[in-house]
Amino acid sequence: MRTTGLVCLLLLALPGCYGLFPRSTERANPRVQRAEIDTIAVIAGGDRTSEVQVAQRARERIRERGKVTVVSVSGLWSSERAAVDDVCGPAQQPQLDGLAVFEADDLRLWDCGTREVAFEARGGWRGVRYLSDRLLEYLEGRS
Repeated sequence: MRTTGLVCLLLLALPGCYGLFPRSTERANPRVQRAEIDTIAVIAGGDRTSEVQVAQRARERIRERGKVTVVSVSGLWSSERAAVDDVCGPAQQPQLDGLAVFEADDLRLWDCGTREVAFEARGGWRGVRYLSDRLLEYLEGRS
C-alpha cells in the first residue's frame, strides 16, 4: 500500500520536474511608466462564464489588497484591442490609466496613455490569486 502511494506521488511530481507543466513568466514594458497607473478596469479575456468568473475574482482580490482604484466597466468587444480603444477612450468616465485583461492563466495590463501592453504574466496554472498579486507587485514597484 505504501509503495503504491509513493509511486503515484513520484508519477505526479516528475512532470513538474521535467518542465511538462507551463512555467510562470512575466514581462514589463520599459516604455511604460508604471507609477502613472493608478486607476484600472479589469475585464475578462473572453465571454465564457469561467472567464468572466476569473475576472471577477481578480477584481475582488485587487480591490481588497491593492492600492489601485478598480473601476467597473462592462461590455462585449470584438477583440482585446477594441476593448482597449473603448475603455481607454475619452468617453470613459472616470478616465482610466490602465485596463487589465484576465484569462484563465494569462494577464495583460494595457496602459491607456500609450495603448501598449505595460505588463503581462502567465501563471503556470497557479491561479487568479497569483496573477492578481503579480499585477499588484508590478504596480507597487516591487517586481
